Amino acid sequence: MSWYTKKKNETIILPDSMIRSDLPIIKASLGIDFLSVEVIRDYRTPVIFYDLKGRKIHEKTLENVILMDSKDNVLYIAETSFNTRYKIIREVYDPSIGFSTNIIEEIKEDKEDQVKVKDVYIKGEDNVTLHAFLLTKSDRPKAVVVYGYGGFRIPILPGHNIIHRLPLSRLGFSILVTNLRGGNENGEEWHRQGMLLNKKNVFKDFEEFVRFVKGFGGKVITMGSSNGGLLVGATINDIPNLVDCAVIGHPVLDMLRYHKLYVGKYWISEYGDPDKPEFRDYLASYSPYHNIKPGLPNTFVYTGISDDRVHPGHALKYVAKSRSMGNNVLLFVNDTGHAVADPESLALEYSYLLAFMEECVKER
Repeated sequence: MSWYTKKKNETIILPDSMIRSDLPIIKASLGIDFLSVEVIRDYRTPVIFYDLKGRKIHEKTLENVILMDSKDNVLYIAETSFNTRYKIIREVYDPSIGFSTNIIEEIKEDKEDQVKVKDVYIKGEDNVTLHAFLLTKSDRPKAVVVYGYGGFRIPILPGHNIIHRLPLSRLGFSILVTNLRGGNENGEEWHRQGMLLNKKNVFKDFEEFVRFVKGFGGKVITMGSSNGGLLVGATINDIPNLVDCAVIGHPVLDMLRYHKLYVGKYWISEYGDPDKPEFRDYLASYSPYHNIKPGLPNTFVYTGISDDRVHPGHALKYVAKSRSMGNNVLLFVNDTGHAVADPESLALEYSYLLAFMEECVKER
């Protein structure tokens, strides 16, 4: 590839393969004398700097880079984490002396809202090493919210996400943010191990974390949204006696008809085509809607009537069928889309969610 540099007023011809990395590469940005590459390592996103011959010259340890861009020999980085809303960093490169760093702006959580972040590693059923972030303020939480996604090459990294940063810690809950197969935390093979005819690996991974928490005698609330709603729905069908209650948001639950609803046809490459025999039986074997049974844990399902990504019909008919079998399932339908944008709707949605969690813990 070629790159035109204003300062030197020349075109630099870079080789087709300037660097090679065994780590998942998220993004890259080119300065006059350096190439910066954001990668995933140990479930964080460091930035590695190379000169224009592909030699490593610097590395910046960061939690989760959400944006980076270069101008001349300056790289601007926006970072987030579980305790920092955002931090803007400026890295300046001088070939004669190297890199210098300064923080332009930083907004952290208030001290009372800071959580302890611990890395948790366990061995899964297939002897695979699994990782999660444990967010906690208390050594004796009233329950652990086990949160997961596991799909579409989406890595779950440290971040000031509303799901991760609900006021749960102030209410006495801990959150276990799981890194499951199906994401991109450990590269494309990690993703492939959790897609198509390997999808059940994601549920196995999640269930191992549920068993891990239960092994300490803790109460478990499973939580996931969208593809994560599929995850939670499948999990409570598999191990209903290990889950105290479940939260399922904007979920994909009917795996035999998902491709006929809205944009579901674009997910066939991830889940498989229900119209093909080689996928239909496999999808039917874990589809949350088709495997509902009596005796499921108390469940809160929420969706948006204007959700144009995941059809609200998934949630509506799931709740109707589960209730017909005698399960205690609550349904909240917001006047929103797949992602809630306005603060009032978001506050309403999460007030119901938090109330459900509090009541569920009291009952158990």
